[in-house]
Amino acid sequence: MKERLKKLRKMLGLTQREFGERIGVKPNTIATYEIGRNEPIDAVVSLICREFNVNEVWLRTGKEPMFAEISEDEELTQIFSAIAVSDDALIKRIIRAYWKLNDNEKEIVRKLIDGFSVNVNSNTKIEKIASPAVVKEVEMPAPSMTDKMPDVMSKLAEVEQQNKELLNRLEVLEKEDEWEKEQMEQSISPTRPHSR
Repeated sequence: MKERLKKLRKMLGLTQREFGERIGVKPNTIATYEIGRNEPIDAVVSLICREFNVNEVWLRTGKEPMFAEISEDEELTQIFSAIAVSDDALIKRIIRAYWKLNDNEKEIVRKLIDGFSVNVNSNTKIEKIASPAVVKEVEMPAPSMTDKMPDVMSKLAEVEQQNKELLNRLEVLEKEDEWEKEQMEQSISPTRPHSR
């Protein structure tokens, strides 16, 4: 197991300290696992498997596959969990902004994202990358992607302009609502007390 733990950590591109922090274990404890002085207890093995999406059978015995197969929904749940506890304010803003868009605006964003998709050709480079939850093969865009950048930037500017227009419209509606409330308050005359 010591060799597999080291292999996993290096594949994820983590130091012993970073690996330990992710599972709540001290760096020197990870070092003792990797040199074989100690073996992780079952609870630590479970933490490693859950945090890094590792196949527990592989970690204990070396039987492939190294990583557990997960569905798209499970992967999405892991991603959202990681985002929820991360300090990445940008991704949180992006998700919130997208969720507040109407259907037409969401369609524009979807088309923009689909514009980033590139068909695999002979120039496409495949590399392994490590994400916090899983290691996957990812298609790196072909050099022709740079040709699409002006179009993408144009679409981004278009979406940004639409967002500004929506914010302006919302501001106008809020002001109209305040004005109507003021008018209603002014039109209601105070009642006079009855004299006896």
